[in-house]
Amino acid sequence: MTLSAERTLTETEFLLELNPVVEAELNRHIPVAKEWFP
Repeated sequence: MTLSAERTLTETEFLLELNPVVEAELNRHIPVAKEWFP
C-alpha cells in the first residue's frame, strides 16, 4: 500500500485496505490460540 501526501483515504477506503491484513492475522491466530476463561 502506497499513499502519497496528496491522497487521503476515506474511512471506508481505509477499512477496505486493512481488511485483508486483519483477515490473514485472525486466520493465523485462531488455530494456535488456547481458549481462555478468566
